[in-house]
Amino acid sequence: MDDEGNLWVGEYRLQTEDQSWAVFDSNGRFLGVVDTPPNGLVNHIGSDFVLGVWQDELEVEQVRMYRIIKVR
Repeated sequence: MDDEGNLWVGEYRLQTEDQSWAVFDSNGRFLGVVDTPPNGLVNHIGSDFVLGVWQDELEVEQVRMYRIIKVR
């Protein structure tokens, strides 16, 4: 769930693949798809950002924040 009450459903994927998320509002209406980079773990989803921890090619963890750009 994000800060606006939307449900994010992650599709099954391998650790090394991008993660695709189907996003639905509180009424179950499909809002769209958001992709996040591979080798990461999403910890928080805000109204316009995704925050998490990703590993680089040396397996060093980095905290990253990605902006969500909404197209209406």
